[in-house]
Amino acid sequence: DQLNALQKLGCLRTCLDTEAILSSAGSCHKLAQRAEAEHDDEVLSRMASVAIHRGRALLDELDRRGDDLTELCSNDIEELRALRWIPIIEEPHEALLPRVKDTNKVAISSPRDCRPVSDSWYCSAVLHLVSRANE
Repeated sequence: DQLNALQKLGCLRTCLDTEAILSSAGSCHKLAQRAEAEHDDEVLSRMASVAIHRGRALLDELDRRGDDLTELCSNDIEELRALRWIPIIEEPHEALLPRVKDTNKVAISSPRDCRPVSDSWYCSAVLHLVSRANE
């Protein structure tokens, strides 16, 4: 009942439009920046966890929508590619896999700086690998 009331009042989004996608990615990016500026390790860990969780939820939603993202214009795509919101693998999943050096404290990256795990042997020395819920 409360969700229906919020939806009727316009306080609850029922679809993920371009503005919401960019807002969600921007939220992850800003949260990661704030976390990395944090000096308390416990607070940093909680903030990092939230940023990763939000990034993974956005990535899962975008994957689910697939080709339904045609409403994104090139400026929106470039903005989305520049923001850090993609969860990345912190530890290599294979012992001899080369790994990019990372100075970030939060395990998220921009889409332009990461690739799927299936491309790991091609690019793991220079690009991050995307962390998926099932990997």
